[in-house]
Amino acid sequence: MTSNARNKPRRENHIAKIRRENGLSQSALAVLVGVSQNTIGNIKRGTQSTTVDLALKIALILNVSLDELFRISKPQSEREAELDSPMSH
Repeated sequence: MTSNARNKPRRENHIAKIRRENGLSQSALAVLVGVSQNTIGNIKRGTQSTTVDLALKIALILNVSLDELFRISKPQSEREAELDSPMSH
């Protein structure tokens, strides 16, 4: 893993899981959000970033919080530093 990747926050998105739980197809979600099916797929795969407005719209339609939709964790380098600190032992 490159040091650049180690310093980036890790983002997991749960669009597909939550979309399915709501009984929506990817194309139906795209229509409700007002974007193309490709856009929803790209955001889900992480190959396309989303705006805050679009993320909020998806979360509102799926009736979840942004945190539930996009889990964001600390960069790996910060997690490793916390593990190495005397306070964690």
